[in-house]
Amino acid sequence: MPKFDSQVLLNELKAVTERYEKDFEFLIKNYEPELLQSRPEEKKWSAIECIEHLNMTGRYYLPKIQDVLEKGISEGITSAQLFKSGLIGNHMYNSMKPVSGEVKNRINTFKSVNPLVKYEKSTLDIEKVAENFRKQLQTIISQIEKAKETDINKLKVPSLLGPIIMFKLGDVFRFLLAHIERHLIQAKNALPETVS
Repeated sequence: MPKFDSQVLLNELKAVTERYEKDFEFLIKNYEPELLQSRPEEKKWSAIECIEHLNMTGRYYLPKIQDVLEKGISEGITSAQLFKSGLIGNHMYNSMKPVSGEVKNRINTFKSVNPLVKYEKSTLDIEKVAENFRKQLQTIISQIEKAKETDINKLKVPSLLGPIIMFKLGDVFRFLLAHIERHLIQAKNALPETVS
């Protein structure tokens, strides 16, 4: 499994999150609302549904990350120099991560985080979805900063399947950011090629 300098990894993850903030703002500011709401095909997500999927996923993971960070800091679990990715966490990261800006492999979405299952297209408020996503990106940045104070190897976060699968905190950050990249690409691909 790959090993990383913990502080270097966290700094890189923070920089990636900041880049995704810019990518997202470009998307929201340069397309008309009806294009953001329009599905490219009946069963494919619109651009704004891709963002809402990220919000839904964040609503699960971010509070759990916050809980383990507070626990790690309060228990005095100090940071380790090296982060060693876990077997399952690294596999999840690699399967989620786009390659050369393209989503190469299809992954089934849990119903609990699938906007086609939870919402009708007309119920999504673009401004609300966008504001929630902005807040989540800021929360991730804040959590990455906090993570520098504790051990991202020892702290574990349950997957969407629950505590049957636990990820190291460092892998959760890697996975979440690969997931964001994946769905920002999907959102762009759901839109016409020319900016209106």
